[in-house]
Amino acid sequence: RGPWNATFSQNYQSAYKDIPGTVEDVTVTPILHENVKRYQTFNLVGSYTGLKGNALKIQVGLKNMFNTSPPYTNAGGQNFFQAGYDPGYVDPRGRLFFGTVTYKFK
Repeated sequence: RGPWNATFSQNYQSAYKDIPGTVEDVTVTPILHENVKRYQTFNLVGSYTGLKGNALKIQVGLKNMFNTSPPYTNAGGQNFFQAGYDPGYVDPRGRLFFGTVTYKFK
């Protein structure tokens, strides 16, 4: 409304079949990971542009509001240098606060 703007968003990744681990004993149940669990995060961003003749914009936000941890996967240690999560699937950083200031010169 007017100079105020707010955005609430959801990122959702569905579950998928995991690849076998490099050291996996199929007789030990806790080691088996058949599926990578679904992953969802929620984000909130707000901004105000009513300063300096609408040339100045102040924006603050929160990514992964509920600090959701990424699901475990065997792919992390085999296909990427990260172990335990798939960087193409999740953001492992957890909750993230951010802010920006933008000025448009005329």
